[in-house]
Amino acid sequence: MAKNKAKNVSPHADDETVVYKVMAAVTAAVAGVCVLIRVKAAYARAGSMLAVYDGLLWALILSLVLAAACIAAAALLRRHKALRYVLGFLAALGLLSAVSCAALRAYWVSAATACYYLWIAAALLYSLYLLYQREFFIIAFLTAVAGGTFYLLSHSVRSTGAVAATVVLVVLSVLAAVVTFLTARSGGVLTLGRKKLRLFPAGFSPLPLYLAAALWPLCALCALVVGSTFAYYCIYAAVGGALVAVCYYTIKLM
Repeated sequence: MAKNKAKNVSPHADDETVVYKVMAAVTAAVAGVCVLIRVKAAYARAGSMLAVYDGLLWALILSLVLAAACIAAAALLRRHKALRYVLGFLAALGLLSAVSCAALRAYWVSAATACYYLWIAAALLYSLYLLYQREFFIIAFLTAVAGGTFYLLSHSVRSTGAVAATVVLVVLSVLAAVVTFLTARSGGVLTLGRKKLRLFPAGFSPLPLYLAAALWPLCALCALVVGSTFAYYCIYAAVGGALVAVCYYTIKLM
């Protein structure tokens, strides 16, 4: 019984800093959303719209510089694990900020909701990566991408962003299915040339991964044909699927 439980624990179960990392991710997401709300309010006013538009460009540049500098420093400081984590965290914040600034400059305040979703999804996915099994993280990642894709499709199934998101979802789903197939054949181990990576625990069930990799891209492709109303209801299907996966993998941790 104890051996069976050990197979289903998170790979980071022995990391005592996990709770602090999760708290940092959630705090950063909340702060990011609060800043975006204030930026959106100022961006929507005629008197400050141009100033915010110009400020977003500078924020975009500074965010990219921050991300690049942190990544370069982390690559040089390989022996300082704690410092590398802080640098990686700051690099992720810089990239999220850069994407948000670019989206707001390109699509005005209509991109604000997508930016909220991006920050919240990033924090939740990072938390799931630390707290749960890797197979659940992959399912959650595909579901998050699917949720964003369905949101874009619910507004317009012919927009460039919606079609591009659908293509990305299909590619990621195919990649996840291939990796799952290869690891299922070798007891959860992924072979990359001469290197072997323990991706999943031995005896893991690949069925939930196959279902997520098949269902979400199929729904997105159907939405392109049926219309935006179908994509709107697919958002609720993604939320329901995520809740079912949370219950299933939480029980497996017990």
